[in-house]
Amino acid sequence: MNIMKAYERADKISSRSDLVAFMEAISKSIASKEFPTLKSYEVMDGCESFTADIHAWCAYRNIPFDEEPTWSLVAWIILAGALND
Repeated sequence: MNIMKAYERADKISSRSDLVAFMEAISKSIASKEFPTLKSYEVMDGCESFTADIHAWCAYRNIPFDEEPTWSLVAWIILAGALND
């Protein structure tokens, strides 16, 4: 799965099972070098940074944000960490 496909897929996640499948696909993409290989602290830094500013990310995309994240937003947090965004 390339990065653009991951972006598209993250938007379509609507359930926990979708999220689990998404995380499995990200793991495979990291192992196959389609995604950058990062150390765990880099992944956590990306997740932390994205989560801290998620309200602005949602506002930019006209997505309502009420402190109750969807499975898709959780996927975006993980994707941000995997890409060290």
